[in-house]
Amino acid sequence: MINAEGQPFRLMQNVLAEIRKHSNSGKHLSGGERSMLSGFQEAAQAIQDRDEYALVLFYLFYDTVHTFLEISIRRVIDRCQNASDNHDGIEQYDVNILKLLYLVRYVDDIKANVDNISILMADDIRTDKVSTRLTIQQSLDRPVSHNYAFRAGDTYTFLTDDEQDIAREIKNTPVDSAIITKAISDIIFGKLFVSKKFKYGKYDFPYDQRIDETVIGQLTGSIALHFITVA
Repeated sequence: MINAEGQPFRLMQNVLAEIRKHSNSGKHLSGGERSMLSGFQEAAQAIQDRDEYALVLFYLFYDTVHTFLEISIRRVIDRCQNASDNHDGIEQYDVNILKLLYLVRYVDDIKANVDNISILMADDIRTDKVSTRLTIQQSLDRPVSHNYAFRAGDTYTFLTDDEQDIAREIKNTPVDSAIITKAISDIIFGKLFVSKKFKYGKYDFPYDQRIDETVIGQLTGSIALHFITVA
């Protein structure tokens, strides 16, 4: 979980360092204090008409660095922005979150999960955390479904152009569910539950083996060990 005290300054410093490290164009990004000063000045100007409860949304710092980014990165954000402008399944809030996902992509000590994203997307100290978390979750689902981002467990990752192509190829690759079921069966019933009987006291009871709707081996009609998967 992000610790808010002094976090924007340290986080922005890490973001700038990682962009310079991972991007040839980013190497031209001015170092340290000057870039941070410019970033915070522009972000503050973006909320200058707000009241004293306003918080600076971290994605606003993307506009400070975007001209120094590789065209393949900017193209992803621009394409997402166009989809939002054309109401093509993407909302402006989704674009803002995608910018945030890029900024924290290479920062190891910030896990891009819903909780941390909710903190970095809070625009007011009075923000209702529960409703914000729900909004964030719904917003993240759209870039993921449109291949702008990838979800692994509870963590979300910005996808570059090349990574989007790879993800698209994987998604379009047909998979034989029978092969997956057999592989799961080999692990569960071939390595974990090797015995085909359940021992209770001095009695042994044979059991049916099932993976989802598939029966493994012969049916005994008595008890069953049934595993349900997402395969």
